[in-house]
Amino acid sequence: RSLARSPGSCKPCPHDPECARPDPSMGMPLPEACGAADGARSEGPQAVPRARGREGRLQALPAPAPAPREAAEAGRPRPPPRAFASQRLANLLDAGEAGFFRSVAPWLSVEGDCVRADARPPGHSKSIDGSAVAAALRSRGYARLRRPFAASSLDGDLLGRVAAGIAALRRHGAHPVWILAYDEVWRLLWEMHARVFQSLGIPDLTINHDVMAWYIDPVSRESGWPRHRDRALASDPMDYVTCWVALTESTVANSCIRLTPTGTNVERSLTAMAGDSLLWHGLTPHRGGRVRDPTAPVPRISISCGASRPSLEEPSLRLGSAASEAFTRGALSEIKLPCRIRLVALILWLNDFLLDGPTRALLEELDALEQSGAWPREARV
Repeated sequence: RSLARSPGSCKPCPHDPECARPDPSMGMPLPEACGAADGARSEGPQAVPRARGREGRLQALPAPAPAPREAAEAGRPRPPPRAFASQRLANLLDAGEAGFFRSVAPWLSVEGDCVRADARPPGHSKSIDGSAVAAALRSRGYARLRRPFAASSLDGDLLGRVAAGIAALRRHGAHPVWILAYDEVWRLLWEMHARVFQSLGIPDLTINHDVMAWYIDPVSRESGWPRHRDRALASDPMDYVTCWVALTESTVANSCIRLTPTGTNVERSLTAMAGDSLLWHGLTPHRGGRVRDPTAPVPRISISCGASRPSLEEPSLRLGSAASEAFTRGALSEIKLPCRIRLVALILWLNDFLLDGPTRALLEELDALEQSGAWPREARV
């Protein structure tokens, strides 16, 4: 397959209207990989939570305030979303309100107003002390940022809306990484690029759109990925840096990040409030802990993205050179839905243990279109 061969490597969320093993290209798991030892189950399409009754933690709450386009369309009847397993590729490529993504999370935008006013570097925001963050990465392997996007061009509710979108995708049987279909996530990725990665002062380090998203359900006692290094073969730790963002509170009870600082053998539990970020370099051992308390009030919802140096991994490898160039100049509206779907497909092929039967069939349909030359030109790498 052309995609498969690509080198590279509870209380519900208040915004919810209804409510493993690592990739070998991302570093080999350490011998003491502890997901199984903890009795944990890795997240993925196979771990979609069972439906819960009115008494469950995922009961309905009021929907968030609609975005401008959604407000204008509020009076129109919407077709009910179907489960992800019943979708064809054409449904995913439909950016309109009848398409899968807008029907699942109508409070989010797909090729809409969120990115039409293309992103620009945030000049008004409180700056991040990038040199101090880079020094922490070099000395101890990780750094913590308290709400780095709070004063940025992201509106205050955007992270909550993204968390609600991940919850909605999960409810309909789609892996959380499909959140990349939505404009708001590209705004968040732009902020990671402009405010975090560029501030570090690490020569040639560039965002590479190696994205992953998680929904860890306390009731099902799920866990994050087992212990691994993101780039175990890197010769320089600063060749690869990951930025992880907590979209809901991340605690010991609901599966926070566990990480072993440089120079120690002691694993630390790094809790985070919603909006906090953790950074670590490619050689830092870490894992997503297993749920310790099935009564934890919220699921752990989070998203991460990597940045790399070309000497280790070409940053445009996943998104493609044209779309990567558009991204770095802030032209987010040029990154259309087909390009986003192809990125998700590549991420899932490279982590094929996440694939279930319906998702694999969709990706094979996409692969066949790409090989035949029928895939949209702007989405080709």
